[in-house]
This record gives sequence, structure tokens and C-alpha cells, in this order.
Amino acid sequence: MLDEIISLLLSHADARVAHQAVERVLETETVRVLDAEPSLVDRALDQFREYEDQAISLTDHVIAVQADDYGIDHIFSYDAGFRTLGFTALPHA
Repeated sequence: MLDEIISLLLSHADARVAHQAVERVLETETVRVLDAEPSLVDRALDQFREYEDQAISLTDHVIAVQADDYGIDHIFSYDAGFRTLGFTALPHA
């Protein structure tokens, strides 16, 4: 998710805003940054292969698999692929 926020801000705002947002996110107790373990990447690759007809990035599949592991069903992203994977993407496009 942090990667998604940074990418979104870099493409729609600027580097300064992205860097400020990262610091705010890392300082809050509401957000927890999770590591991507090798088994997670393997499962994301399996999911990536299942959706071969979709243009969903491997990064988004990693996020989706990990979110599913933690029972997360809302993701901050403008990527429509998360809806395809069964998540609610916020903000709604």
C-alpha cells in the first residue's frame, strides 16, 4: 500500500508531496508497514498467472495477496485491478 501511495502522489502531485506523505504515514500508529516474504511473492506470482488476461501489475498482486492474508478489503488506489481482485478501492473512481 505504501508503494501505491507513493506512486499515486508522484504521478498526480510531485516528489515533495510524496515524501511528506511517506513521513506522515510512517509516523502514524494507524498504518502498519508489512514485509513481503518470499512465500508471499510466490503466491502473488501464482495469482498473477491466474489473471493472465488482466493488466494487473505484480506489485498489485503482492498487495492483494497480503491484504487478503490480513483480512483487509479496502485498498487506497486508483488501480481498477484491485476491484477485479475483489477489493474495494478508495477513493472510488
